[in-house]
Order: sequence, then C-alpha cells, then structure tokens
Amino acid sequence: LLLLDPETGRTIYLAFAATYALFAAMFWFFPMKIAGHVLNASPGDDPAAVSARSIVQSGIIVAGLLIISDSIPPLGNQLWFALSAQNDPYPDAMTRQHALVGVVIPFAQLVLGLLLVFRSAALSRNIQSRD
Repeated sequence: LLLLDPETGRTIYLAFAATYALFAAMFWFFPMKIAGHVLNASPGDDPAAVSARSIVQSGIIVAGLLIISDSIPPLGNQLWFALSAQNDPYPDAMTRQHALVGVVIPFAQLVLGLLLVFRSAALSRNIQSRD
C-alpha cells in the first residue's frame, strides 16, 4: 500500500520514464559521439586495428552500463518505498529503517557502475600494466 498522493507518484514515474527515454535517445542517435568521448583513441590510430587495451576498456564500459541499468529500477522502487514510509500515518521505526537501508545498496551499485564507465581508461591501463 503506497501512501503517496497520486500526483507525486505520477511525477516520480514520469521523471524515471523521461530519464530512460533521454538516455535511450542519446545512445540511439549519437552512439559514435558517446563512444568517442568514453573511449580514448589517438588520432593517428588505425580505426581497423583493435588493441587489447581497447577491448578491455570496452568490456569495462559494458559491465558498468549493465550494472547501472540493473541498479536504477531497484533504486526507484526503494526511493518510492522510502517516500511512502515518510508519509505513513502510523509510523514504524523498522519500516523507516528498512526504507533507508534499501536505498543504500542500489545507490552503491549505481556509483560503482558510473565509476566503471567513466574511469574505464585508468582501469584498463592498470589491468594492462600488470600483464
């Protein structure tokens, strides 16, 4: 039973839907532009040649994107639960505590995914230097 008023619930739903639609449109219409920003390639490189470092970096980015896509729905559900627990007319300390703890893990997952995507160059350098 969610105790949010319908207008707030609709606003939260539309915010998540708009975020998904925005990222989907960006990846659909500008995939090479985004890849050019995320993957660093020097201008003199042969585009047909693929190095091991580029493959590792691409794998790290894909893993990060999968983690991000896996963390957003549970984060939205837990935030919804936390907001509805705040508006509960019969407050229960355990309900509020569970709501706050339930947000921590999806948020940590989101941060980990963002780190993997935006720090992929440094991670791939560290992996390649150990070989």
